[in-house]
Amino acid sequence: MSNIVRSKSSDAAALTEIAKAAKSCWGYPKEWMEKWDGELTLTGKDAEENFVFHIEQEGKIMGFYSLSEDGGLFEVEHMWISPEYIDKGFGKALFEHAKEIALRHGGKKLRVESDPHAEGFYVKMGMRRVSEKESSIPGLPGRMIPIFEKELELSTCPPQGWTWGVLCFEKKNKAIYFDVGTHEIYK
Repeated sequence: MSNIVRSKSSDAAALTEIAKAAKSCWGYPKEWMEKWDGELTLTGKDAEENFVFHIEQEGKIMGFYSLSEDGGLFEVEHMWISPEYIDKGFGKALFEHAKEIALRHGGKKLRVESDPHAEGFYVKMGMRRVSEKESSIPGLPGRMIPIFEKELELSTCPPQGWTWGVLCFEKKNKAIYFDVGTHEIYK
């Protein structure tokens, strides 16, 4: 069974390795990867100052996310899954957890500036593309970064037999229940 736990500053190097491996699996040239080095690096200070959580199984970190907050808008700064664990549901679990954390801290909206290759993932997660911007990396003119947003809403009624420690997210007549005590997701 996998668990989602708060990352510590000592996890920063392992999380950075996951971010770089995940980004490189899309086949970007080495020169581009070098330009993104700073953006893909998570520091111990980042882990202490932001909402950084990772998903692990038997002590192995499989992926992580990082959220920053500004007046009810929560920005997904990082959302990475180690390449060998992509398409196994871990990204969805992290995304649902990120929504829950944002809601628990007064979040009204979730926003992400996505890598173009991850656009399909965010659409599947119910996010709406609201705009795009040119890449901030020098030497990559014309490369556009999609920007997604999602309004956050909390269902107020847990299913019969569930405690108030369970958050319910609804999407197109499907409900996902997240137990805040155990960090387990039920569909």
